Amino acid sequence: YFHRRTSFREMLPANAAQYFLQLVNLAVAGSALVLFMNRRKQVPWLAGGCTLIFQALLDFQIMAAMALVAAALDPQSLIRTYWYVPAIVLAPLILNSWFWMRGRPRSRIGQWVYDRPSMQSFRVARPIHYAKLAAIRTAIFVGYGFMLYFQIRGFRVRVHLSEVLAFLPAVLLFDGLPFT
Repeated sequence: YFHRRTSFREMLPANAAQYFLQLVNLAVAGSALVLFMNRRKQVPWLAGGCTLIFQALLDFQIMAAMALVAAALDPQSLIRTYWYVPAIVLAPLILNSWFWMRGRPRSRIGQWVYDRPSMQSFRVARPIHYAKLAAIRTAIFVGYGFMLYFQIRGFRVRVHLSEVLAFLPAVLLFDGLPFT
């Protein structure tokens, strides 16, 4: 659009390479964090990886909750029509958090999962930890949402802030922010 006419077919290999490199970048960034935790804090490799999974699950909870809030704020928004999608995503994530916070389960399979040494971050996390981490991550996501809003407005596209916040989870997922 801005330099030379380019068809979708011509852009496909370049876009595929870009998204592949973003995935590689995310893997390298996560690996670097796990390496740091292992070398400097003697956190076992799997425990470090599971801590990143814990953060990703919390990020999904926050993003689903943000989409529900955006649906409530703007009755004309498209997300208002499909409010049940973030609710469907949020429900099992909340159940997952409840599973870990309620203590050691009675079933053998539940105990086996619960007792894995690598799942320490899930076992140790309490509501105060969830609240503090959620406050930090929400601030990051909202800041990213405002930045996206002003970028869209910079191209003179008429968009309501709640629409940007409603679709911010999808943008964050495709842009890779939650996993960094």
